[in-house]
Amino acid sequence: MKEVLTLLKFSFDRLKDTSARECLLYCALFPEDHNIDISQLIEYCVGEGLLERGRHPDSIDRARNRGLITVTSLKADCLLEDGNNRG
Repeated sequence: MKEVLTLLKFSFDRLKDTSARECLLYCALFPEDHNIDISQLIEYCVGEGLLERGRHPDSIDRARNRGLITVTSLKADCLLEDGNNRG
């Protein structure tokens, strides 16, 4: 278990994007093996202020796009994985 935590910390520390770190930490609030809907996760992160919205009229859309990029990046780094959509 200690080896896994060491590797996880190493990967977490290498994340350059603060939003990615905060989004990953937010995922840790869910129970283990819980399937988190990506759109809900992004909405939660936007609502918590983890993804910058700015003051532009289309700022919500920008934050959602940033959320998709963040989740995709975390998956590419093997810190998140695709869930199972079965009951």
